[in-house]
Amino acid sequence: DSDHYTCCYDMAIILQAALKNPVCKKVLSTYQYTTSVTPQHPEGIPLSATLFEYMYGTEPETATILGGKTGFVNEAGYCIASYGTGTATGSEYIVVTLGNSSRWPAFHGQIDLYKQFAN
Repeated sequence: DSDHYTCCYDMAIILQAALKNPVCKKVLSTYQYTTSVTPQHPEGIPLSATLFEYMYGTEPETATILGGKTGFVNEAGYCIASYGTGTATGSEYIVVTLGNSSRWPAFHGQIDLYKQFAN
């Protein structure tokens, strides 16, 4: 629907609400997970969170990114909503980036914002 859109502020409010739910918070902060065992997959299927896969090794010095969600739709491009804490103060942050042309600008944008504002 061309009238369905979301801005960064909307996504920040949605993430803030999701973090109040313990199950959502656990899912958003889980780096790796293995599914239940099935006859087709006797060892389960290992899954990794895209957010952590791409940020690992490039985290900002000013913050610890605790979790979040990546996404893509044609209209909005590559998007990320994440949350973290400042390393010096423990202050909590929610960072949302929308409209990126590929994954790397989305991740670098997140890291740059944490570096600029988190303390």
